[in-house]
Parts: sequence; C-alpha cells; structure tokens
Amino acid sequence: MTPSHAPTVLGPAGGPALLDEAGVRLTGRGTLVRVVEAWGTVITLEAALRPGTPVDAELAARAGKAFDACQAEMARIDRLLSTYRSDSLITALRTGGCREEDLALEGDELAVRSVLEECRRLRALTGGSFDPWSVPGGVDPSAYVKGWGAGGFALILTQALGGDPAWSGPVTGVCVNAGGDVSVRGTRADGSPWTVGVRDPGDPSRILRVIEATEGHVATSGLYERGEHIVVAPLRQGRAESGRVPRSATVWGPDDGMADALATALFVDGRAGADWLRRVMDSDLGVGRRRSRWGAWVVEECGAWRLGETDSLVQAAGPRPHGA
Repeated sequence: MTPSHAPTVLGPAGGPALLDEAGVRLTGRGTLVRVVEAWGTVITLEAALRPGTPVDAELAARAGKAFDACQAEMARIDRLLSTYRSDSLITALRTGGCREEDLALEGDELAVRSVLEECRRLRALTGGSFDPWSVPGGVDPSAYVKGWGAGGFALILTQALGGDPAWSGPVTGVCVNAGGDVSVRGTRADGSPWTVGVRDPGDPSRILRVIEATEGHVATSGLYERGEHIVVAPLRQGRAESGRVPRSATVWGPDDGMADALATALFVDGRAGADWLRRVMDSDLGVGRRRSRWGAWVVEECGAWRLGETDSLVQAAGPRPHGA
C-alpha cells in the first residue's frame, strides 16, 4: 500500500491516543487490529479500511466496541464449552454433573445443545472420523468450536462495521485468525481477497500454499497449535510405509465450524476421506453455482493432494521432507 493510500489518524482524542483509548491498533497495511489471548491460543481480530479513510474518534470507538463484543462472546463460549474449566457446562456434561437431555431449549444451554447436535451430524457425515465422543475424558467439541466461534466473531464484526449495503462504508472486510483457523468476510483494504497461508508441518516458518478467500473459513488440522483433541486412528499406521500418512489437512468452505471439523476428520482419514469430502462438495452445487465453495489440501509424508478448484489457490510449493 502506498503512503498516499494509507489511512490517516484524525480526531479530537489527539491522534494515536484515540486508538489506545479504544483498545485498537492501526497497522501499516491499513487495518484496525486487536490481538487477544483466549482459549489457550492467540486470536487476532482485524478490520480492513478503505484507502484514504480517516480514522477519527467515531470510527475508532465503533471498532473498539465491535472488538469488545467479540471478546465478550469469547468469554461466553469459554464459560460454556471449555474442557479446561471445571465450571463450564461442557465439563459438567463430561463428568456427569448434568445430562444433555436435561439442557434447556433456550439461552446458553440451547447453544450447547446446538453445538453437540451439529457435531453428531458431522460425525455421521465423516463416518466417525470426526468424533468428539471418542476423546478420553468425555465429549470434547473443541475441533468444531474454534471454527464456529471464529465465524461468530466475523459475523459480529461484519454487523458492526460492514455498513449497509455490505462493505459500502469505510471498512472493506474483516478477518478473524483463531490460532491458525481463519474466518474472513469481504476483502482486504485494496479490494483483493484475504490470503491464508498453509504452513509446512515440518517447518512452521515456511508457507507451502496460499489460499484466497472473501467469504468463509480456512482450517488446518495437525499438531501445530492444540492437537490433543485429535484421536489418531490405528489405520494411519498402515499408511506409514507408503508415505501417505497425513501431516496436515487444510479445508476451506462457507461454514466455519464445519470446515474446522472436516479438517480434523481429513487429518485422521487421509485419502480415505476424499469420498465423504466429495459428497460435501457436491452438496454445495445448485442453481447458479457450478463450482463448489469447498476444497481441501492435504500434506503427506511424501507429497500432497488436493480436492477443489485450482483458482482458489494463489501459489504453491512442494512439502519439505520430514526432518529436513
């Protein structure tokens, strides 16, 4: 972005001080950002500004309130669904403190019911490869919740900052990065799609592939961040000699929580998961849509494979051999 296109900080609060007051940081790439430590990881909330947008007190306050709302939702989700909290509702279900059938059909308890119902649907869809009930200690929906939550935060930011009609105001798009799982809406400041890099499982500092997105979620499953919720199937042992053991699985699509869960299942299943993933892709086709919004890229010990449209990808490089 050239200096002439960069946002300028104006307003009665005295330049950057108004951003500090709102708990917002202005980046050199023309975005308003807040970084939050939550859920045992780092969550980045980002709103892209149209080139030349003056960041005045009103805009800074709006962004700050939107980020505050996201943090409040993070706290609510943690209180309901964190397996690390002894006082969470999911812990009560895991330890027998309450039963799922006794949960209310409204409010927070309905939210937990809905999450578990969606997890059951995805368990059936993947033939059991995504199975929160197979985790030692009781049900653990973490592999769905992070993507679902990130999508919720993106919705909060869109509703608060996106304008009416969408993206007609100073904000062109939003991005939520929840520990490597990314939800986006709209575009970057220059009007181009958001780009999400897929890291090399053997060298996380190296980007293997970059995925473009303007609407939806990109989730990568492996052991990069917090992978203890993944139960590795014994079938993976039989793939080791052929070099087909997945080292990471990336799924992108329009449903945030579903993308997160499917990435976990594909990491467990490897190539066997291509059958159910194709069914997901086919189900997205319909009137006016000839190409599925779903796709995947899986890194194995000795190569990589992909399902989905090649024009969803900007650049690619071969995986580095394990230990190199």
